Amino acid sequence: IFESWARRVSLDHAYSSNYSKRWRERSDGSGKQTEMQRISMAFSPLVGVNVTFKDLLKGNLSANVRYNTSTHYDLNYSSRIIVQSISQEVSFTASYGRRGFAVPMFGLSLSNDIDISLSYSLSRNERVRFTTETLRTDGIGQTDDGATRTSFEPRIRYVLSQRVTATIFYRHMKTTPNEDGSRTPGTTINEAGLDINISIR
Repeated sequence: IFESWARRVSLDHAYSSNYSKRWRERSDGSGKQTEMQRISMAFSPLVGVNVTFKDLLKGNLSANVRYNTSTHYDLNYSSRIIVQSISQEVSFTASYGRRGFAVPMFGLSLSNDIDISLSYSLSRNERVRFTTETLRTDGIGQTDDGATRTSFEPRIRYVLSQRVTATIFYRHMKTTPNEDGSRTPGTTINEAGLDINISIR
């Protein structure tokens, strides 16, 4: 059903889980004392779609979208606290490449290569603390930390020859603390740059 516009389409899905326990032998030889237990569950990805498109403007275009989610439970016996850590992420990447890209320059038509890429991700992390008292009553934990992070980066790489390459990029990164409670400060970072690489042999 995709053959009119795509060469290849694939779907990814993966699940993993893990249980770990830490204990120590009692000094009086009465047996083992459990100190910590941890349960991890993750879909990485829950859904992932990869697409390789047919030739576009004599070049190759590919893209993928992924949604990852994971949950961890940590039980500390000494403090009688359960910490729940939740992570969710949506990401998108796309790349386009063309070989033999002709650009008129100084009266010459040079045949070069160009690569264009775009990446975007949105992730949310949250940590909730439960005590034995909250589990006995309403079961509602206290948000201990959490933030939403956004990343966006377009990039263009131009290959003038085997010895000369140029790359121009822009990068935007933003961290927003969760409203329910967070110790993570809010930050916004914007970066832009031009890299020119000349190889001398």
